[in-house]
Amino acid sequence: KHLPELFSDPGREPEAVATIDGDTATRLIGEGVLLLDVRTPPEFDAAHIAEADNLPLQQIAAEHIGKILPEDKSTPIVTICGVGKRSYAAAQILNQLGYEHVMSVDGGMQLWLGEGRPLKIRR
Repeated sequence: KHLPELFSDPGREPEAVATIDGDTATRLIGEGVLLLDVRTPPEFDAAHIAEADNLPLQQIAAEHIGKILPEDKSTPIVTICGVGKRSYAAAQILNQLGYEHVMSVDGGMQLWLGEGRPLKIRR
């Protein structure tokens, strides 16, 4: 399914998504969680966390399962974007695709960089 199809059911309430702060995100990334940066490739290229895979919001769809997205729907996934809006939307889509443990980084890369957080977490 592509984005418009995922949001076409007017009776379906969007699932609430867990948001996490930078400290929690840093810990989870250090533990090896899948980090998806859902910004555009130019935004990603400008500055990104080394452990992140770039999967722009517009491209999140079922055909990426097994390629970028894990086949195991219980795999924890953290999403990040510029300020937190696209990563929250991406997390909702991942929930709709069946992923059980999806979290969005509150404040996105803007807050991440503003707080002086590292761009490489795993050593």
